[in-house]
Amino acid sequence: MKKIRFSMALLVILVLCFTTNSFCSDNRESEVQDYIGKLHSNNIIVRITAAKLISNSAIASSSLYDAVEKNLLKYLHATNLSKMHIDEASWLCKALASSGDYRYQSTLQKVIDSIDNNKIKRYAKQSLENLDEYSERNKIVNSTALYDEALSPEENRIANMIRADNVNIKRDGAKIVFRSSKSSPEIFNIIEVELLANYAKNSLEHDHVDTISWLCKALASSGDPQYRATLRKISRTSSNWKIQNFAKESLNALPVSE
Repeated sequence: MKKIRFSMALLVILVLCFTTNSFCSDNRESEVQDYIGKLHSNNIIVRITAAKLISNSAIASSSLYDAVEKNLLKYLHATNLSKMHIDEASWLCKALASSGDYRYQSTLQKVIDSIDNNKIKRYAKQSLENLDEYSERNKIVNSTALYDEALSPEENRIANMIRADNVNIKRDGAKIVFRSSKSSPEIFNIIEVELLANYAKNSLEHDHVDTISWLCKALASSGDPQYRATLRKISRTSSNWKIQNFAKESLNALPVSE
Protein backbone atom coordinates (compact mmCIF):
# COMPACT_ATOMS: atom_id res chain seq x y z
CA MET A 1 0.00 0.00 0.00
CA LYS A 2 1.28 3.43 -0.89
CA LYS A 3 1.79 5.43 2.29
CA ILE A 4 0.66 9.02 2.50
CA ARG A 5 3.20 11.78 3.00
CA PHE A 6 2.78 15.46 3.80
CA SER A 7 3.55 17.29 0.59
CA MET A 8 5.67 20.41 0.25
CA ALA A 9 2.40 22.32 -0.11
CA LEU A 10 1.39 21.22 3.38
CA LEU A 11 4.75 22.16 4.84
CA VAL A 12 4.49 25.63 3.33
CA ILE A 13 0.94 26.07 4.64
CA LEU A 14 1.84 24.90 8.15
CA VAL A 15 4.98 27.01 8.23
CA LEU A 16 2.86 30.04 7.34
CA CYS A 17 0.37 29.06 10.03
CA PHE A 18 3.18 28.61 12.53
CA THR A 19 4.49 32.13 11.93
CA THR A 20 1.17 33.97 11.46
CA ASN A 21 -1.49 33.05 13.97
CA SER A 22 -4.24 35.12 12.30
CA PHE A 23 -4.97 32.39 9.77
CA CYS A 24 -4.65 29.40 12.09
CA SER A 25 -6.82 30.26 15.04
CA ASP A 26 -8.29 27.74 17.42
CA ASN A 27 -11.55 28.00 15.52
CA ARG A 28 -10.76 26.97 11.95
CA GLU A 29 -14.25 27.79 10.66
CA SER A 30 -12.98 30.74 8.58
CA GLU A 31 -10.48 28.39 6.96
CA VAL A 32 -13.26 25.90 6.24
CA GLN A 33 -15.45 28.56 4.65
CA ASP A 34 -12.55 29.76 2.53
CA TYR A 35 -11.97 26.24 1.19
CA ILE A 36 -15.68 25.71 0.53
CA GLY A 37 -15.80 28.97 -1.40
CA LYS A 38 -12.86 27.86 -3.53
CA LEU A 39 -14.47 24.47 -4.19
CA HIS A 40 -17.45 26.39 -5.62
CA SER A 41 -15.23 28.52 -7.86
CA ASN A 42 -15.75 28.52 -11.63
CA ASN A 43 -11.96 28.41 -12.00
CA ILE A 44 -10.79 24.80 -12.12
CA ILE A 45 -7.24 25.73 -11.07
CA VAL A 46 -8.62 27.32 -7.89
CA ARG A 47 -10.65 24.17 -7.19
CA ILE A 48 -7.67 21.87 -7.76
CA THR A 49 -5.45 23.97 -5.50
CA ALA A 50 -8.12 23.89 -2.79
CA ALA A 51 -8.40 20.09 -3.04
CA LYS A 52 -4.61 19.75 -2.70
CA LEU A 53 -4.50 21.94 0.39
CA ILE A 54 -7.53 20.27 1.98
CA SER A 55 -5.89 16.86 1.53
CA ASN A 56 -3.11 17.98 3.87
CA SER A 57 -5.01 20.24 6.26
CA ALA A 58 -6.08 17.77 9.00
CA ILE A 59 -9.26 19.83 9.38
CA ALA A 60 -12.21 18.18 11.11
CA SER A 61 -15.30 19.51 9.36
CA SER A 62 -18.24 17.55 7.95
CA SER A 63 -19.43 20.54 5.92
CA LEU A 64 -16.05 20.82 4.18
CA TYR A 65 -15.80 17.16 3.22
CA ASP A 66 -19.45 17.06 2.17
CA ALA A 67 -18.58 19.82 -0.29
CA VAL A 68 -15.61 17.80 -1.52
CA GLU A 69 -17.82 14.74 -1.91
CA LYS A 70 -20.43 16.72 -3.85
CA ASN A 71 -17.80 17.92 -6.34
CA LEU A 72 -16.38 14.41 -6.73
CA LEU A 73 -19.78 12.81 -7.37
CA LYS A 74 -20.23 15.09 -10.38
CA TYR A 75 -17.54 13.02 -12.10
CA LEU A 76 -19.16 9.61 -11.53
CA HIS A 77 -20.54 9.22 -15.04
CA ALA A 78 -18.55 11.90 -16.85
CA THR A 79 -16.87 11.05 -20.17
CA ASN A 80 -14.22 12.62 -22.40
CA LEU A 81 -12.57 14.35 -19.48
CA SER A 82 -9.79 16.87 -20.05
CA LYS A 83 -6.45 16.52 -18.26
CA MET A 84 -7.44 19.29 -15.85
CA HIS A 85 -10.71 17.59 -14.98
CA ILE A 86 -8.91 14.28 -14.45
CA ASP A 87 -6.49 16.06 -12.10
CA GLU A 88 -9.37 17.66 -10.20
CA ALA A 89 -11.23 14.37 -9.70
CA SER A 90 -8.00 12.66 -8.60
CA TRP A 91 -7.23 15.32 -5.99
CA LEU A 92 -10.83 15.32 -4.80
CA CYS A 93 -10.43 11.60 -4.04
CA LYS A 94 -7.38 12.33 -1.92
CA ALA A 95 -9.04 15.31 -0.23
CA LEU A 96 -12.08 13.18 0.65
CA ALA A 97 -9.92 10.43 2.16
CA SER A 98 -8.00 13.01 4.18
CA SER A 99 -11.14 13.49 6.26
CA GLY A 100 -10.35 10.15 7.89
CA ASP A 101 -14.13 9.69 7.95
CA TYR A 102 -15.34 6.21 7.04
CA ARG A 103 -18.68 7.64 5.88
CA TYR A 104 -16.95 8.39 2.60
CA GLN A 105 -15.76 4.85 1.93
CA SER A 106 -18.80 4.11 -0.21
CA THR A 107 -18.23 7.24 -2.30
CA LEU A 108 -14.64 6.31 -3.06
CA GLN A 109 -15.78 2.79 -3.92
CA LYS A 110 -18.38 4.25 -6.31
CA VAL A 111 -15.60 6.16 -8.05
CA ILE A 112 -13.56 2.97 -8.41
CA ASP A 113 -16.56 1.08 -9.80
CA SER A 114 -18.05 3.77 -12.04
CA ILE A 115 -15.41 6.10 -13.48
CA ASP A 116 -13.82 5.06 -16.75
CA ASN A 117 -10.42 6.63 -16.22
CA ASN A 118 -7.35 4.78 -14.94
CA LYS A 119 -5.72 7.73 -13.18
CA ILE A 120 -8.86 8.62 -11.23
CA LYS A 121 -9.42 4.97 -10.35
CA ARG A 122 -5.82 4.72 -9.12
CA TYR A 123 -6.19 7.79 -6.91
CA ALA A 124 -9.51 6.52 -5.57
CA LYS A 125 -8.00 3.13 -4.69
CA GLN A 126 -4.98 4.72 -2.99
CA SER A 127 -7.27 7.12 -1.12
CA LEU A 128 -9.46 4.27 0.09
CA GLU A 129 -6.38 2.35 1.25
CA ASN A 130 -5.03 5.40 3.07
CA LEU A 131 -8.23 6.20 4.94
CA ASP A 132 -6.99 4.43 8.09
CA GLU A 133 -3.71 6.37 8.11
CA TYR A 134 -5.48 9.69 7.55
CA SER A 135 -7.82 8.87 10.43
CA GLU A 136 -4.84 8.18 12.72
CA ARG A 137 -3.00 11.32 11.60
CA ASN A 138 -6.01 13.57 12.16
CA LYS A 139 -6.62 12.19 15.65
CA ILE A 140 -2.98 12.78 16.60
CA VAL A 141 -2.70 16.26 15.12
CA ASN A 142 -5.98 17.50 16.62
CA SER A 143 -5.69 15.83 20.03
CA THR A 144 -6.15 18.10 23.06
CA ALA A 145 -4.88 15.55 25.60
CA LEU A 146 -1.62 17.45 26.13
CA TYR A 147 -2.90 20.89 25.15
CA ASP A 148 -0.66 23.65 26.48
CA GLU A 149 -2.34 27.03 26.99
CA ALA A 150 1.06 28.70 26.69
CA LEU A 151 1.29 27.57 23.06
CA SER A 152 -0.79 28.70 20.11
CA PRO A 153 -3.32 26.23 18.64
CA GLU A 154 -1.00 25.61 15.71
CA GLU A 155 2.00 25.09 18.00
CA ASN A 156 -0.05 22.53 19.91
CA ARG A 157 -0.72 20.68 16.65
CA ILE A 158 3.00 20.72 15.85
CA ALA A 159 3.80 19.47 19.36
CA ASN A 160 1.35 16.61 18.87
CA MET A 161 3.13 15.64 15.67
CA ILE A 162 6.57 15.68 17.29
CA ARG A 163 5.32 13.51 20.18
CA ALA A 164 3.61 11.01 17.87
CA ASP A 165 4.65 7.35 17.95
CA ASN A 166 4.17 7.27 14.17
CA VAL A 167 7.62 8.15 12.80
CA ASN A 168 6.25 9.68 9.60
CA ILE A 169 4.08 12.13 11.54
CA LYS A 170 6.95 12.87 13.94
CA ARG A 171 9.28 13.57 10.99
CA ASP A 172 6.73 15.89 9.34
CA GLY A 173 6.53 17.88 12.56
CA ALA A 174 10.32 18.21 12.65
CA LYS A 175 10.37 19.40 9.04
CA ILE A 176 7.80 22.08 9.78
CA VAL A 177 9.83 23.41 12.72
CA PHE A 178 13.05 23.33 10.69
CA ARG A 179 11.49 25.30 7.85
CA SER A 180 9.72 27.85 10.02
CA SER A 181 11.32 31.11 11.06
CA LYS A 182 9.66 31.25 14.46
CA SER A 183 9.15 28.52 17.06
CA SER A 184 8.58 28.84 20.78
CA PRO A 185 11.25 27.54 23.19
CA GLU A 186 8.81 24.90 24.44
CA ILE A 187 8.66 23.31 20.97
CA PHE A 188 12.44 22.86 21.02
CA ASN A 189 12.27 21.42 24.53
CA ILE A 190 9.76 18.84 23.26
CA ILE A 191 12.06 18.00 20.34
CA GLU A 192 14.98 17.50 22.74
CA VAL A 193 12.92 15.16 24.94
CA GLU A 194 11.82 13.12 21.91
CA LEU A 195 15.36 12.92 20.57
CA LEU A 196 16.82 11.62 23.81
CA ALA A 197 13.99 9.12 24.24
CA ASN A 198 14.13 7.73 20.69
CA TYR A 199 17.49 8.16 18.99
CA ALA A 200 18.84 4.77 20.13
CA LYS A 201 15.75 2.81 19.08
CA ASN A 202 15.42 0.90 15.79
CA SER A 203 18.71 2.36 14.61
CA LEU A 204 18.76 0.38 11.36
CA GLU A 205 15.21 1.21 10.26
CA HIS A 206 15.26 3.81 7.46
CA ASP A 207 12.23 5.86 8.54
CA HIS A 208 13.54 5.97 12.12
CA VAL A 209 16.97 7.17 11.00
CA ASP A 210 15.43 9.81 8.74
CA THR A 211 13.12 11.01 11.51
CA ILE A 212 15.91 11.32 14.08
CA SER A 213 18.02 13.18 11.53
CA TRP A 214 15.24 15.72 10.95
CA LEU A 215 14.74 16.12 14.70
CA CYS A 216 18.46 16.94 15.03
CA LYS A 217 18.17 19.54 12.27
CA ALA A 218 15.02 20.98 13.85
CA LEU A 219 16.73 21.26 17.24
CA ALA A 220 19.70 23.04 15.68
CA SER A 221 17.35 25.49 13.98
CA SER A 222 16.69 26.89 17.47
CA GLY A 223 20.11 28.55 17.37
CA ASP A 224 20.29 27.90 21.11
CA PRO A 225 23.65 26.63 22.44
CA GLN A 226 21.93 24.91 25.38
CA TYR A 227 21.16 22.01 23.02
CA ARG A 228 24.80 21.38 22.12
CA ALA A 229 25.16 18.82 24.92
CA THR A 230 22.23 16.78 23.60
CA LEU A 231 23.48 16.78 20.02
CA ARG A 232 27.02 15.97 21.16
CA LYS A 233 25.71 13.00 23.14
CA ILE A 234 23.80 11.67 20.13
CA SER A 235 26.79 12.14 17.82
CA ARG A 236 28.99 10.13 20.20
CA THR A 237 26.65 7.40 21.39
CA SER A 238 24.33 6.59 18.48
CA SER A 239 25.06 3.21 16.90
CA ASN A 240 24.02 4.50 13.47
CA TRP A 241 26.62 6.42 11.47
CA LYS A 242 24.00 8.46 9.60
CA ILE A 243 22.47 9.68 12.84
CA GLN A 244 25.97 10.41 14.15
CA ASN A 245 26.73 12.53 11.08
CA PHE A 246 23.48 14.48 11.22
CA ALA A 247 23.94 15.09 14.93
CA LYS A 248 27.49 16.38 14.30
CA GLU A 249 26.32 18.66 11.50
CA SER A 250 23.52 19.97 13.72
CA LEU A 251 25.94 20.45 16.61
CA ASN A 252 28.26 22.46 14.40
CA ALA A 253 25.35 24.63 13.30
CA LEU A 254 24.80 25.82 16.87
CA PRO A 255 26.83 28.67 18.33
CA VAL A 256 29.17 27.98 21.24
CA SER A 257 27.94 29.61 24.43
CA GLU A 258 30.21 32.21 25.88
